[in-house]
Amino acid sequence: MRLFFLFLLINQSVRAQLYLPHTRKEAIDIVNKNLSKEIFENYNPDQYIKIGSFISKSKRHALICYLDKKLNYHLELFEIVKNKLVQKYHIPDFDGNTLYFSIDFQDWNYDGYKDILIRISASNGYTISHYQLFLYIPQKNSLLLKKQFVKLPNPKRVPTKKIVISEIYIQCTKDFTINVCKRRYRWSKNNLYFIDEKCPCKDFWTKAR
Repeated sequence: MRLFFLFLLINQSVRAQLYLPHTRKEAIDIVNKNLSKEIFENYNPDQYIKIGSFISKSKRHALICYLDKKLNYHLELFEIVKNKLVQKYHIPDFDGNTLYFSIDFQDWNYDGYKDILIRISASNGYTISHYQLFLYIPQKNSLLLKKQFVKLPNPKRVPTKKIVISEIYIQCTKDFTINVCKRRYRWSKNNLYFIDEKCPCKDFWTKAR
């Protein structure tokens, strides 16, 4: 247990040295200086900023995601109305990690609007990654954090079938062969529901549920 806490302290110290903490004011200042640009992106794991019609074609948004002095991640979404920022969403502390940070904009729930996918972890060897998914809710012009999504390793979109597949490599046979397990999910009212699984080690999934 002591070693575990020591690891957390070292990891936090390393993150503090590799990445610089920022303030909300810094991010907002950058956004205001670039509001007139049709498209703007500042891609840094400790301070990500994007401006443009990257979520909805009919609206312009500004997204800021930054690491504060306590190494907590903040994410805010603004609508740009007459060159002014109107806040639509703010989460002051979500589970993020600068070491594995990546961000992507795709339509995950197949409603015609881009959603925000942020990677928060990745394993060594055959990469098993986990993500935070923020769905865009057009009726509210806001975001919705899907907490269940982080439990899905290596999620993949299947637009032709409008489903999501999660896969993981595991060793579950006596000869230690690497096996691929896949689970399929469907969306209904912005919630993911399990469809079925294809896995040579069904006992593993049964215990993992």
